[in-house]
Amino acid sequence: MKNKPIAVVAATLLSAGLVAAPTSMALAGPPDHAGANGHVMSGPNAEARQVLKDALREARVSFVAAVKAAQDQFRADTAEDRAALKAVLTDQASTTEQKRAALDQFRADTADARQARKAAMESAMQTWKAARLAAREAFRAAIA
Repeated sequence: MKNKPIAVVAATLLSAGLVAAPTSMALAGPPDHAGANGHVMSGPNAEARQVLKDALREARVSFVAAVKAAQDQFRADTAEDRAALKAVLTDQASTTEQKRAALDQFRADTADARQARKAAMESAMQTWKAARLAAREAFRAAIA
């Protein structure tokens, strides 16, 4: 019997009457035991925990949206500068001085866009941290 699949062995034992069929009570365990439903929140603080989870999820969603907006703004700002630089670099009539000036201008504009993106990211992180702290404080107050 060791080479047979478990389902076949179980069916054979059940049909032969060697074991009793499992009942729902046999699998459930004691009433205070979570068993297979351990992921289900219950107890006196279940509602507070759910509110905490929802608040943390909302804080994360808003943080991700702010980061995406900052990155999209950075890409939009640098796309125009990149296009202008490409136009100068690919123009056969451009002199070396014009190409260097365009490259310097691109670097300066990109640095400004990076600074703006960094400020937006830092602001988003501070807002996220503040929202998380507020959610945890509200949770502690709710369970106290």
